[in-house]
Amino acid sequence: MDQRIIEEAKQLAIAAAKEAGSIAKAYFDKLEKVDQKGDNGDLVTVVDHLAEERILEHIRSKFPDHRIRAEESGDHGQRSDWLWLVDPLDGTNNYAIGLPAFSCSITLIYQGQPVV
Repeated sequence: MDQRIIEEAKQLAIAAAKEAGSIAKAYFDKLEKVDQKGDNGDLVTVVDHLAEERILEHIRSKFPDHRIRAEESGDHGQRSDWLWLVDPLDGTNNYAIGLPAFSCSITLIYQGQPVV
């Protein structure tokens, strides 16, 4: 496992999460529309989509060969030992009702083991 890749991935994840957080902050308590996702009472907002796209742009720009599995848009990329798991707005239901208990979740897995 390449420690240089892990350190670069860590810095990327921090930057992407901060940017996703800025998007969430800009829309907090100002949502015009909230949609239902699935049959389990889950919700999705414009913030989920905007933040996820920005995170994916970060990952693709630095690690184009890595696979990504994202909460809103699904599986991206080819097979790889590296897998990013992205939930751009973890706690959307809280966010949608104005409860400030939510986060951005970004994980990098190498050969089945979380490394970031």
